[in-house]
Amino acid sequence: MGAGCSMEKGIHEDVLYKQIKEVNYSDADLLKLISDREKKGVVNDFVYKAYVKLAKERGLR
Repeated sequence: MGAGCSMEKGIHEDVLYKQIKEVNYSDADLLKLISDREKKGVVNDFVYKAYVKLAKERGLR
């Protein structure tokens, strides 16, 4: 059951990442979203991880 959960989690992360990527945030907006989450201490969720992944992909981090 554990492996199934991990696979399902990965699928949701991928879908969320694709949706965030499609929004096409500007570099400044993306960095602001990341900064805001870091200030709030919300750094261990799918959204934050997707923002960081996109920032790395763009060479911002």
